Amino acid sequence: MTTARWVAIVIGSAAALLISLPRPTVLAGESSASAAATKTWDRQAAARYMDSREAWWQSWDHDKRDHGTRCVSCHTQAPYALARPALRSALGESGVSAMEAAMLSDVEKRVRNWKDMLPFYSDEVYGTGKEIESRNAESVLNAVILSSYDRSQGHMRALTRIAFDHAWELQSKTGPDAGAWVWQNFDYTPWESKESQYHWAALMTIATATAPDEYASEPATASHLQALRLYLQSHYDDQPLLNKVVALWASHYFPEIVSTPQRDALVGLLYTLQRADGGWSLTDLGTWARRDKTPLEARPVAHRQSG
Repeated sequence: MTTARWVAIVIGSAAALLISLPRPTVLAGESSASAAATKTWDRQAAARYMDSREAWWQSWDHDKRDHGTRCVSCHTQAPYALARPALRSALGESGVSAMEAAMLSDVEKRVRNWKDMLPFYSDEVYGTGKEIESRNAESVLNAVILSSYDRSQGHMRALTRIAFDHAWELQSKTGPDAGAWVWQNFDYTPWESKESQYHWAALMTIATATAPDEYASEPATASHLQALRLYLQSHYDDQPLLNKVVALWASHYFPEIVSTPQRDALVGLLYTLQRADGGWSLTDLGTWARRDKTPLEARPVAHRQSG
């Protein structure tokens, strides 16, 4: 479920950029009929599916944390928060769904009581460094989630500013990864692994650039944003394709992140990897391996219902 949904969000969000760029070849099997089919996708079914998966997450005992809150997962709640508000106008909804409200209540509570909240993972139980990792990751997830909802409302709330402040305080200031955040690493590629640091730095860049009230233009934001951009630019070549797609998305706002030759090479490669039905497989976008050594799912994301 989570892998398919997240890849779909990432690639789908970059689709407008890909469409606007020169296309090297015409894919075999394309037709006016397939183009028409893409215009009739079931928005209500998409909303029901996402809400049902969020309901499952909220009922799972393993995600329970202190003060009656839940883990703000990078593989479930964050993509849900990015995608679900985008359906609002298409569905004619006037407000958030019950599942969104429950998720937001948790995030807001943890931001509001940040100093009193325990990290999601302790060093004592999970190993040295996990508290720093989980605290860094949560700060970014909180800012990304809250800004996604503020963006749909057209105004940044004070609580969202506080969430950004928490993230900027933890942003790495020195060393080879300056500008990014130490990320949660349980060797769950690519969501909670060493690759995730770049992935979420790119998404934080997008969240900052698209935050309401011209937040990215504020002087207090400038130095943090500049460090982020430099990090993404300098580390681009070493990334798996999945991360490069997110960097391409971020380059829509800051073109220097991905150079013209890098962009052209990436777009050309992505088109060659697109499957006949229009989807991509995560197995084509990086060198991944499951911890339990079971085979990777290779079907395109458009065909997966769970994963």
